Amino acid sequence: MVFDSYPSIYNVSIPIAVCLFFMMHPIMVKIDFAEVIKAAKTPKLAALTLFINWAVKPFTMYLIASFFLEYLFKGFLLGTEVIKTGQEVEL
Repeated sequence: MVFDSYPSIYNVSIPIAVCLFFMMHPIMVKIDFAEVIKAAKTPKLAALTLFINWAVKPFTMYLIASFFLEYLFKGFLLGTEVIKTGQEVEL
């Protein structure tokens, strides 16, 4: 796999962890807990957010990934992958 050469701790890629931290940090430091309590008092918005995040987004992400991997970038992807046991698996 391509990412095996990156440093990792407990199978967590350090560059990915650092990038995720810098992506989430601005959001985390600006939390106003009074607003969180207000949000809990409006269950329709919370329910809508949960519905979209758990019922709609996974399927749209699957469709977008399928489009990019199966059609747009298919020519750039290799046809096989070597797994840890040394066996080649067709993608």
